Amino acid sequence: IDSYNKKLHNIVFNIPFVKKISLIDFKIPNNSQINIDHTFCRSKMFHIIKKSQKLYIGHKYFPHKYEEVKNNKKHKIKNIILINFGSVNKKKYIKESLIFLKRVNLNKQFKIIIINKYLKKKDLKIYKNLVHNKIIYFKYTNDLHKFYERTYFTIGGCGISLYERSFFHIPSIAKSVAINQRYNFKNFLVKKCILDYRQYIYGPNIK
Repeated sequence: IDSYNKKLHNIVFNIPFVKKISLIDFKIPNNSQINIDHTFCRSKMFHIIKKSQKLYIGHKYFPHKYEEVKNNKKHKIKNIILINFGSVNKKKYIKESLIFLKRVNLNKQFKIIIINKYLKKKDLKIYKNLVHNKIIYFKYTNDLHKFYERTYFTIGGCGISLYERSFFHIPSIAKSVAINQRYNFKNFLVKKCILDYRQYIYGPNIK
């Protein structure tokens, strides 16, 4: 069960020999036989569980396709800068990111892919005047991996996609855009796995 609905984590299934697994990144008492929290640097003391329950904790339990990446020996040119604020209704983050890319004088060989479900055609017209790089826009995609394989750098939030980008070894400028992302942001930043959006995007002009 992967949900923020607390009731779902306490559903009783009267099916013999079937175990219930709860994927959790928040504190919630539940009756699941197995609990998995893939949060980076999470302490085992964070969750209180019963003796009959098992707890697996840490980013190594994050469900991903990293094995496919390791087994793919084909070298692909990394020519994508990915700006991914998927379901975040803050267009200013995308504009700020593009202005930052303009400041660093991004090479024309890179194309910029933007993923956000709230942008409109008029927004894109404005954005295309901010940089000289080609901009490709998607409201949503269920196959980010095909982009990750060619991504040189990303700017985005600290949710599930941050783990995916990390498994692909993609450097990120990251921002916490939701309450449940604050812990990720804090720990990835402390371990120097990400760059702080506020420091770099709002920082002094880069020459």
